[in-house]
Amino acid sequence: MNPSSAGWIKKFGSLPLTKTPSNTDAVLWYEDMAHWGMVYGIPWDVPSGLDLPHQPTADERCKVLMIYGFWSSYQMVHPKNNFDQLVHSLMEFYTVLGQDRKTMLGRLGFANDSYSQLETTLESRIFPNQGFVLGALGQSIINIWLFQDMLAWMAYLEGNKNVLEYRKELELTCFRLLYQLMGSLGVWEIMKPQLIHGTQFVAQELLLDQELLQTPISVKAYPPIAARYMVDFCLFAYLTQAKKPVWSQVNLWGSQTNIDPAYLSERYNGQIKWLENHQGFIDDGWEGLFGVQLY
Repeated sequence: MNPSSAGWIKKFGSLPLTKTPSNTDAVLWYEDMAHWGMVYGIPWDVPSGLDLPHQPTADERCKVLMIYGFWSSYQMVHPKNNFDQLVHSLMEFYTVLGQDRKTMLGRLGFANDSYSQLETTLESRIFPNQGFVLGALGQSIINIWLFQDMLAWMAYLEGNKNVLEYRKELELTCFRLLYQLMGSLGVWEIMKPQLIHGTQFVAQELLLDQELLQTPISVKAYPPIAARYMVDFCLFAYLTQAKKPVWSQVNLWGSQTNIDPAYLSERYNGQIKWLENHQGFIDDGWEGLFGVQLY
């Protein structure tokens, strides 16, 4: 299976992938996606058993992790459904988001093959070349925001058909939480335009401000996996951007946003370990969302 060749999604669907506990447990599924780097926008590895013909590029790893994440989360909700049904549901999902993309033949008026259309759609969602210049027509987004597609997908599978508003809310809430953690730091004024530049659904609201950042947020108001992601998103930004990370500042933020101190400490130390373990990969030139500095 070559993630850069036409037909790769169909080939992925034919692979006899080994089922793991994360196929039935949402927390384990999330932790797998975090381990491979998808949660942080730094896809450093992919699941085993994919029969890749070469060492995948960053963009290829991102595409593979997306389809793997969509398929494994789909199986949690619909364990008896097949891969064709997943592809059909995914295209419905991206159509609701307004992000479905036609193939070249589709743009010429021919019928769109669902697999080819999904390949084109996923390609348009991935931020290329690890930098900050938006892709063609401004449709690509910075990859750390990309995991929010999967969170919106899980909400869609659970019956939330208003996923466009849900996806907007994810972007906005992450931005507001991060402001609560880092708004007093000098680095925030550098990060803010990069963050807004990377959003797709709420950039205008953030540019206008509209007092959006001032309202207190309780993380517990969100579904468990989304809440886990929000905490990790903010901690990752803090640990890679704050010149002198201080636990007491994080702990204060946790009390303001209703995060259990023991849980917050576990996530904080876990991210420190993850960054230490992948220091070499990051030093190789991966920038991710913020341009990881690791002070």
